[in-house]
Amino acid sequence: MIDFIQRAPEEELPEINRRLLIAERDKLWREVQELATKDAASGKFEGVQERIEEYRVRVKDA
Repeated sequence: MIDFIQRAPEEELPEINRRLLIAERDKLWREVQELATKDAASGKFEGVQERIEEYRVRVKDA
């Protein structure tokens, strides 16, 4: 990959950079989704929605 980037014409570098950033974003998003799925399956998000709703009621009344 490094060799490819080193040999790429300078005018193509912004596009290569953009594509690498997209690939990294997609990889991180997949990792976040996998972790969230595991957390949800283990019950870590139980009651979160209720607590959010309770907070909104408190803030609205304040």
